[in-house]
Order: sequence, then C-alpha cells, then structure tokens
Amino acid sequence: MRDFPALAAADVLRELSRAKEAVMGFGLDQSEQLGVAELMTRHQLLLLGGDVPDAARLDPERHQRSTSAT
Repeated sequence: MRDFPALAAADVLRELSRAKEAVMGFGLDQSEQLGVAELMTRHQLLLLGGDVPDAARLDPERHQRSTSAT
C-alpha cells in the first residue's frame, strides 16, 4: 500500500485477493505464485490509479468491411 498511496486500502486488498485466486486457478507451482500474483496486482493497481493507460481501450480502430464479396 506504500507504493500506491492514492488508492484506498480496500482497492489494494481486492486486487490482491483477485490475483491470489487467479494464480491458484492457473495451477502454478507454489514457488511461482507469489511473483505472478505480485505482477498482476501491481499492473491492476497502476491501471486503477491512472498511472498506466489501458492500452486496449486507448484508441480502438474501426475496420471498414467490404459489403461485396469477390
């Protein structure tokens, strides 16, 4: 929580809980779970705090589709 002072403790705990559930669901070895959960949690908290833009939603591109098949 020290790394994300602008976020509420409840947000940090929620993201930690989500990451824990996710890594357990991946079937990772216990030795890998902590590092992966930390990475997932930090990324989500950076998104939540606005420190990293959500690139997937940043500028979606519309593709023009042809109405006639050739």
